Order: sequence, then C-alpha cells, then structure tokens
Amino acid sequence: MNNEIIKHCVSMEDSSLIDLQNNQKIKGYGIFIPHDIHEKRKENCKKAFDYYKRRVNFLENRVAFLESQLGIINEKKEFKNYIWVHFKSQDVFCPELKKQDLARLAYLATFADYNTNELVYKGISLEKKHLSKPMLIDPAVCCQWVKNIVDLKYVTATNCNMYINPRIFNRGSKKQRKGFNSMKLFIDGFCELYESIKPSDHYKIGFLLKLIPFINPILNCLSENITGTIVDHIGGISIDRLSSLAKCSYSQAYRIINDLLDILYGKDNKRVAVVIPMDYKSWDNKIVMLNPELLFGGGLEEYDKAKILFQNSVNKILQGVT
Repeated sequence: MNNEIIKHCVSMEDSSLIDLQNNQKIKGYGIFIPHDIHEKRKENCKKAFDYYKRRVNFLENRVAFLESQLGIINEKKEFKNYIWVHFKSQDVFCPELKKQDLARLAYLATFADYNTNELVYKGISLEKKHLSKPMLIDPAVCCQWVKNIVDLKYVTATNCNMYINPRIFNRGSKKQRKGFNSMKLFIDGFCELYESIKPSDHYKIGFLLKLIPFINPILNCLSENITGTIVDHIGGISIDRLSSLAKCSYSQAYRIINDLLDILYGKDNKRVAVVIPMDYKSWDNKIVMLNPELLFGGGLEEYDKAKILFQNSVNKILQGVT
C-alpha cells in the first residue's frame, strides 16, 4: 500500500482511506477523491454559502426598502386624494345650511369630477331624482335636501347633470379667492366616516364642518388662534363659544363634542377627534384635535407631524392614560 498516496485521499461518503495501487478499501467503503480537491470543494462550498447568505441579506434589505417606499407612496396618495373646501376666515362655514345638510353636501362633493366638478357616481352623471341611493338617505329627506342646496346655489342642476359650486368645494387645482382660506377634505377618510354612521347622526359631522374656519391648519385643533404652531400655546374654544358658533344650546354643543370624541369609524375603529390634555371632564384649557385623515390645511410635512400627535393621543386613550 502506498502510504504517500493514501494520506492524500479521502472518501466522499464516509471518509474511508483507499489503497490506490491495489484499489482496495482500507476502511469502510465509498468513492474517494484526492485530499487537496476535497479541501478545495469545501472551500468553494463555504464561498457559495457566504455568497447566498449575503444575497439573502441583500434581498431582505431590498424588500424592507421597497415596503418603506410603498408606505410613502400610499401616504402621498392618501394626501393627494382630496377636495378643496373654501371658507371665510373666522366665519361659520355655510351658515345657511343645517348641520346635517352640510355633512351631506360635503359627502356629495366627493363625487365631483376632477376636471369639471360635475357630480358622477360610478361613472354615471348624477341626477336629482337618483341621489337618494348614493347619499344613503331616505328619498323624501333627500328630495327636500336637494331642493335646499340647489336653491342656495351650492349645487347647479340640469335635467341630466349636477355640478358642485367650485367657490365652496372643488377638486383639482386650488381656486384662490380673495378673503377666503382653504383646507383639504380627504375623500377616503371622510367617506369612510360618513358611511359608518347613521343618517340621524349626520348633524354631528355637520357640527364639525361648521367650525372649519376655526381649525388651526397646522395643528388641526379647534382654536381661534389659527396661526399658532405649538399646541400648548394656541388655546381651545369654550363650550359657550362653540354653542354660539354652531347656533345650538350649551348642552347640545357639549353633548355633540362628547359624542364626536366617542365615535369610532371604519374597519380600524378610527377616532374623529381627541382632546388635549386627555382628561376632558373639565373643559378649562382643553383643545379638541381633529383626525388629520379627515381634514387638514397644511403641507405633507405638517400632516405627518399632526398624524403622529393625533395617534399619540389615541394611544393614551387605549392605555387608559389621562
């Protein structure tokens, strides 16, 4: 047996040594290969393993990056899908309309075509006689409501078409009007809220919409200080003042605000509003903050910050913190 050859050979199956000259197994069985080739293959296998490990890490990081980008894209899409609401500063929004009628008008405005402001439902032009179903209200109630908003020129109607007044609501480019401010009403969020509550509760949404001119556009809080940028410094609006603005009694305003704070809507049980600080048993120095996914007046950066502030307040509610 040639020991010099044997020591350089190894079995691939059970590491048995082989006498190459006599072609006899020294121990065990199996196909042998030279030791240096075996070591080379081990080295190559390790390199391949390291390569695929790095490849897996790269792909995992790539997936995480793409998911983060998708989140940003979806958020920007959410931020872009809105209608403009135009109003006079420090003046109640649409004072001629009842609260429930205003809520329904805002919902109707979400059907506006991007270019023409024509009201379209599932690709078909809306007509007055066919509004009850898309508006989710009783036909008799709908008929009176439509007559009212047409008479007040919030909507223009012909036999076959309806158009929302772009001086109040419009999609597309912002319509600049002297003496008017504007906010974004987010279509997905607002429709989700409207469709989640009973028609008999539409007036609660209308109560908030009446107060749009008193929403700080950056902080999304009810306040007569609409230029402040720090929540603790802007001050809230008292119940007395809210009842005066919304033309209802103190007890009605107090009840509506508390009802709004308790409303959970949509599949994720989102909140319409929270109070900062969280303990709202007393209204001294309390500030009502609206969900920015419904209405917002600032840019994307401010929107992101407002969402974080709102969600932090919601989390405190869930944790029982006051």
